[in-house]
Amino acid sequence: MDDGIDYLLKIAVLENEVRNLHTSIQKQAQEYERRLTELNHAHAQAVTDKQRFLDRELFYSKMDEWGKWRSEVDTWRAKVVGIAIGVGAVSGGIAGAIAQFFN
Repeated sequence: MDDGIDYLLKIAVLENEVRNLHTSIQKQAQEYERRLTELNHAHAQAVTDKQRFLDRELFYSKMDEWGKWRSEVDTWRAKVVGIAIGVGAVSGGIAGAIAQFFN
């Protein structure tokens, strides 16, 4: 009879271990679900953040375009300043000649 009680006790212990393992597996599954939810949220946040930034290649191509535009503006400005200096010099010479004529 002791053998029967031993087997019943062993079965009860094993059933308890199975219940504990089942509970542990459920808790682990819940933890995995929580982590997966966090990762999905982090991924969505990373995608949103990435959309706020400019791609490196696009940045450098726009900087090249801006550099060319800036060079053209500098060239145009230099021409305008040169013309203004020339016009100023000519008008100063004419004004000087007129002043000499009336003196």
